[in-house]
Amino acid sequence: MPGWTKTVFEVRARFAAPRDFVYSWLTDFSADDPKITGDAYQRKVVQKWARRVVFEDLFETPEGWGWLRNTVTLFPPSRWRMVAVGNSLDAKATYRLVSRGSESTELIMRWRLRSGLLRSKVPTKSSIEAGMRDVWGIYGKALERDYAHAQQRVGRADPT
Repeated sequence: MPGWTKTVFEVRARFAAPRDFVYSWLTDFSADDPKITGDAYQRKVVQKWARRVVFEDLFETPEGWGWLRNTVTLFPPSRWRMVAVGNSLDAKATYRLVSRGSESTELIMRWRLRSGLLRSKVPTKSSIEAGMRDVWGIYGKALERDYAHAQQRVGRADPT
């Protein structure tokens, strides 16, 4: 299998919610996650422990089924690391949350890719980063909506 690309992909996303809420929301992996973005892939959570989560994603491609096994190591309250092994691509990534005030959090994601077992070509930096910005924009809206609902349940005013 070829080595990791020298290219480091990076995407940042900002959320109107405090770091602890953002961390909890983003690291609560579930089979329902594809519904958030409207994607057609299937997710199965294989193991879920306090500091480690393993899940698999299955999706259709023009060449057949795509499969990805993700192992996430959690470092509360602000970091996690992911290693993914798939038939098309492998990935390793770090995620870090930075408080930007009491009601704002920035997520900094950095990852590297390599071809998987099928020797797929690694997509370009610009296409990967643009796609990830779009996905994280959708996650951000869902996260902020859930945060606003949580604040209403505890009697705090909606921050928006």
